[in-house]
Formats: sequence, structure tokens, C-alpha cells
Amino acid sequence: MLDRFMDVFAVGMAAVGVAYALWEIKRRRKRLRDLFNVLNAEDAAITRSLEQFAAAGKLKPYAGAAA
Repeated sequence: MLDRFMDVFAVGMAAVGVAYALWEIKRRRKRLRDLFNVLNAEDAAITRSLEQFAAAGKLKPYAGAAA
């Protein structure tokens, strides 16, 4: 009886360990995503448009930036 309980206990603890590891990975990925993904989809589209304008020569550098 004790052997069966220990087997069930070991499987349960292994499941808890795997669940914790997966939760920790998800938490760390979210933290890194929050730190480094500063542009959402709308911001990325605006940035892409501005880069295209600059490449086409439609945008000029701000003259007051050098002062």
C-alpha cells in the first residue's frame, strides 16, 4: 500500500514540477516581451510609413535638432 502511495506521490510531484516550469517560462517570456516589444501593430505601421517617406526623400531632418 505504501509503495503505491509513493508512486502516486512521485507522479504528482513530477506533474507539479513540470507545471511550475511551464508557468515560469511563460512568466519570463511575458516579462521580456513587455520590456522589448515597445511597438504595437499600429506603431509599427506608422514607423514603416515614416521610413518609406524618408527613403523617398519626402521627409527632411529637423533643422532645430542640430542647435
